[in-house]
Amino acid sequence: MLKRITTCFMALCLFILMTAPMAVRAEEAPATEAAETVSGNDLTEPETSETGSTAVEEEKPAPTKGWLCVTKTDAKTGALLPSASFTVYHAADDTEAGKLLTGKGGTDRVALAPGDYYLLEQCAPEGYELSGERYPVVIAGGEIKDLTITNKRLPQPEPTTGTLTITKTDADQKDKLLSGAVFSVYEAESGKKTGELMTGKEGTASLELPAGNYTVKETAAPEGYTLSTNPVRISLQAGSVKELTVTNRREEETDEEPGTLRITKRDAESGERLKDAVFGIYDKDTDNRMGEVTTDRKGVAEIELEPGDYYLLELEAPAGYQLDEEKIGFRIHSGKTKEKTIENVKKDTDETEDAVKETPAKENQTKEPASSQTSPFASIFSGLSTAQISQTSGESQKEDKNTGTLQIINVAAGTGEKLSGQILTVYSSDGKKAGEVTVKGGTGTLTLTEGDYYLRERKSPAGFFGETARIRFSITEGMTTIVEITSERDMEHTNPQDIIPKTGEPLPLLPLGLSALCLLAAAVCDFSLKNMKHRHQ
Repeated sequence: MLKRITTCFMALCLFILMTAPMAVRAEEAPATEAAETVSGNDLTEPETSETGSTAVEEEKPAPTKGWLCVTKTDAKTGALLPSASFTVYHAADDTEAGKLLTGKGGTDRVALAPGDYYLLEQCAPEGYELSGERYPVVIAGGEIKDLTITNKRLPQPEPTTGTLTITKTDADQKDKLLSGAVFSVYEAESGKKTGELMTGKEGTASLELPAGNYTVKETAAPEGYTLSTNPVRISLQAGSVKELTVTNRREEETDEEPGTLRITKRDAESGERLKDAVFGIYDKDTDNRMGEVTTDRKGVAEIELEPGDYYLLELEAPAGYQLDEEKIGFRIHSGKTKEKTIENVKKDTDETEDAVKETPAKENQTKEPASSQTSPFASIFSGLSTAQISQTSGESQKEDKNTGTLQIINVAAGTGEKLSGQILTVYSSDGKKAGEVTVKGGTGTLTLTEGDYYLRERKSPAGFFGETARIRFSITEGMTTIVEITSERDMEHTNPQDIIPKTGEPLPLLPLGLSALCLLAAAVCDFSLKNMKHRHQ
């Protein structure tokens, strides 16, 4: 009995051992496999291990990435270069794997899976050649791959300019740099100014110029220092730097103050003081004009000048007097007043009398343009004479080249009456006397060389206001420049008979118009009063 029980127990254990692996296999199989139908004897037993159990596949871990680090440098100097861009490709299929762009430090990196790659430069740093080379790279897991790529500079154009650098120092203290010094640069041959530079806080100034020869001149010294008067000639080579060191000495402290020039203008015979004399003041050494003065009603003119040597020149004489063209030298001392008395001689009496006599207009004389006629109301609002300037074509009176004709037309405002007796002095643009024009019968002419001029009235027509302003005009070769002057009548010093028009002359419109308006107003008032009286009755 015991033997049968033992045999049955061993058989049960053996059955359990044989059927246990098959149960495990059935649980792990996919549902699709379990749903498959087994037909006939076509059965396949699962693979088993040596121990009799079924084999199970193990999951593999993901590979560890590596790093590619690219450094961009100058091929000659080794300097790190920013802004170089690259693309990384798979070596097997040329597909893109990543991009790099070098920063300020000239480097960049990208993470890549282990494998074979190559690198191409897409954009080179500014001023450098693009590298068309392919750079192969093998990346291993967890590895940092360093790659240095160099670039050559692009060919530089040949320089055409150079640089001028000026250093300004104290003459006694060479290490003391001075700011505020101004230098002008001129072409050596033509004298044309080509540039200007001023020293800064560090006492230096630079200017880029085309290669050539130049003259450098100091035009303003630093505050408290004397001006360097010695120009420096330099030769500037293309691509080079020309360095100049200019020294200045301190100004000597002085107690000098400006002085005063006082000019008194008198009649040479009577000693009467004369107004409206114009003088130019000039530096004796340079002939530069330092100022201009005009004597007042008391015949006196003053100007303040720095101590030094000068001369004065009369530009315009008082009306009726001869111009004194002599240069009169004088010296101004610190804080002192220099007195100068200038006498003028009257012009010849015959000349003056001839100027005021009226002469009848000739038939062939130039007729005054319509533009010279002014409105009768002009005298009410202006109170001054007026001038209009125009040009007409025509040959000048002289056969000399580069000459034209000045024609003066002088008429009375309102009436258009042709006036005589006006005397005008013509000056060139630099203040030199060029001639005189005397107006007779409303016109006067003068031949002048081509250029710019201005007029000053020396004598006005009798009974009319004088022209106080300068009248500027230009002369063109072969042209006639017409200056139309309309003079206003001086009612305070005019005989009433003078304003009555002569036989055949047009009546003045203003008096007639005012008279008509007054009569009309009186008639309206009379009519209104009569009408009111009638209604009242």
